[in-house]
Amino acid sequence: MANPAGADSAMPAFSVGHDGVLLTWSERRGDDSFSLQLARLAAGAWSDPQEVVSGGGWFYNWAD
Repeated sequence: MANPAGADSAMPAFSVGHDGVLLTWSERRGDDSFSLQLARLAAGAWSDPQEVVSGGGWFYNWAD
């Protein structure tokens, strides 16, 4: 099963709820902003990523 997160993604997180398995992650954009992405696992395949929110000024740990 292919990972829906892009090559420049970070901080993946899985969640399980009443509507199935969710994967969220952040992606750095070229202009120093970030995007939080979401994909759902259904019928053995990930949905296309959806942008939840994007913007600049996000705090990342010094080790990221």
